[in-house]
Amino acid sequence: MELKAVCVMAAGLSLATAVLAGDALAANSPKLLPSGGLRKTLHSGKLHIKAVVYGSSGEIKDDAFKIKPHAGMHYTTVKVGLKNIGTSVYARDLTTALAVTNDHGAVSHAVALGKHGLGKVVLKKDGTAYGRVFFELRDNTRIHTVRFRAFADAPTVSVFAVRGSGAKETAASTKPLPAGGTRKIVRSGSSVLRAVLYGVGGGVEGRAIGVKPHAGSHFIALKVGLANLGSKPYTGNLALLTSITSTKGKTSRAVPAAGIAKISLAPSHTIKGRVFFEVKDESRLSKFRFRPFGPNGKLAVFVVRKG
Repeated sequence: MELKAVCVMAAGLSLATAVLAGDALAANSPKLLPSGGLRKTLHSGKLHIKAVVYGSSGEIKDDAFKIKPHAGMHYTTVKVGLKNIGTSVYARDLTTALAVTNDHGAVSHAVALGKHGLGKVVLKKDGTAYGRVFFELRDNTRIHTVRFRAFADAPTVSVFAVRGSGAKETAASTKPLPAGGTRKIVRSGSSVLRAVLYGVGGGVEGRAIGVKPHAGSHFIALKVGLANLGSKPYTGNLALLTSITSTKGKTSRAVPAAGIAKISLAPSHTIKGRVFFEVKDESRLSKFRFRPFGPNGKLAVFVVRKG
């Protein structure tokens, strides 16, 4: 017999309803867990765990719990489910078994928020538990990976890439980029990119990208396009490789919460979408800066115009 557990991170959770209702720990319930997602089978001796990852549910309002997040942080949650179809009892505290990394690589361990969310689960044969596990994440970041250490006595950590909490991921295409915009060619050895700045979208509501701006600031979106003109694939994270400056010289990094961020472009492929920034309410934009080949690579600078 095998011991299997399913770890479910469900996108699209209705947070307002779920937070008010709390989480009922469904230990030893015979109910089926949700299907779909990314699945892995994990092993530790005679124990075998099957894990499924669906996605992140986004930011939770600061007033949802009596325990407030630290300054500059917010709570977020992933949905998890466990099922034991072995003969031995499976026991694990999910607040110590689960952690996440944000899109800058910082690790956040699960937090206990009273009756909310799953903590320690004890599952007999065929028993299930289904609910949420909470994390405290830095503002203007989102979950990038979920890390599950399923067995307390084993060093193995399983890592799941989380797909979007916020806007849809933008897929690469073989279609040519739309006409217009300001265009520049950037090279590094045999790597050649065409970068296009199409303009600035209007103000962006925080709920559209899953985080909220700081007091006195707002989000904007720059519409950009990239085409791989070289002979080998290009990979990069636009959230780390782009920035904007105001007319007063203030620099703002991209908000890695939605839009096109980490990308991979095969030769002759293109991508077009938005990159988000947080700026002061009184700011006027001056330049968009893009360094596609890292800190020592060539810098492409675009004059920002409303569009």
